Amino acid sequence: MTLNDLLEYSGWLIGLAGFVYAIYANREASRLKDLARAEAWNLYQAANVACGTTQGALKMYKAKHASNLDGDVVEQLAKADALTLGVFHDAVRHVQVAEPRFDSKTIDAWVSAGKVSLDHRVNFVRVMVEDAPNQAKSVSVHNPAPSR
Repeated sequence: MTLNDLLEYSGWLIGLAGFVYAIYANREASRLKDLARAEAWNLYQAANVACGTTQGALKMYKAKHASNLDGDVVEQLAKADALTLGVFHDAVRHVQVAEPRFDSKTIDAWVSAGKVSLDHRVNFVRVMVEDAPNQAKSVSVHNPAPSR
């Protein structure tokens, strides 16, 4: 076996190893995208529950203590409501970035399937960018309230 043969076989071996690694890396990237998509939907569901719970608590407090409202409590609940609403909008944006297709047809399919409520459809449409291939270019919908 000559040096040229050894170099040729080494080159083939390195090329094969690179090809195998490329397949492995592609599978891992695909799994990572799936994980990001699942986490985005999990965040959306959790933010939706948190937002509803906070809004419910504020409404309940105002109803039960209508004659004797504590301004500090109302203010804190209102701040919590604004914060959870901001997190909810961020979660919608994360779904938009994680999904391979994000357009009005897809959003309507999610509404039909019950994945997104009809009331929340407007939040998804708000971050939709019509001309982006996978809609990954997003607009910010989170405008945090100034802190005191």
